[in-house]
Amino acid sequence: MTRVAAVLGAMALALSACSGDDGESPPATTRVTVTLGDGLPVGASYEDPSGNVTLTVHGVRITGGRLLADAEACTADDAPPGLPIMTEAWQLRVRGQDSPVPMVVLEDPNRPARPAWPASVSLAPGDCFRGKVAFELPDDVTPRAVVFTQLSQPVAWRIRS
Repeated sequence: MTRVAAVLGAMALALSACSGDDGESPPATTRVTVTLGDGLPVGASYEDPSGNVTLTVHGVRITGGRLLADAEACTADDAPPGLPIMTEAWQLRVRGQDSPVPMVVLEDPNRPARPAWPASVSLAPGDCFRGKVAFELPDDVTPRAVVFTQLSQPVAWRIRS
């Protein structure tokens, strides 16, 4: 059961407990709005609901027409061996554009882009990998969020500009 489902279940129990017999009939419907994916601040870590992977975007930097996200992926000690972190899962959302900007693999990264995030990362239990995820910035755009889409619920880190 995911954390979201657990929270919604707890909220449903709390709502049903509040509808005690006070002489008034409970409302016919109850609407609860839960907003997911508002985004984490840069520097925050996210642990996926399975507990197998923790992701962190430590910082972002714009240099030479690229946005570089200093990202880290770590697996739990009891995670399945060889857990792949798919390169195409990293995306950049920009203001005014519906489609995300895909990550690019840098063949010969300059110093600020080292170590570059490789084309593939496979982590053993208890291992971490930290590198720079690079995105070519389209002209005249404002970056909004670095997004990791490989999880059942994508996670985003907000970029303040």
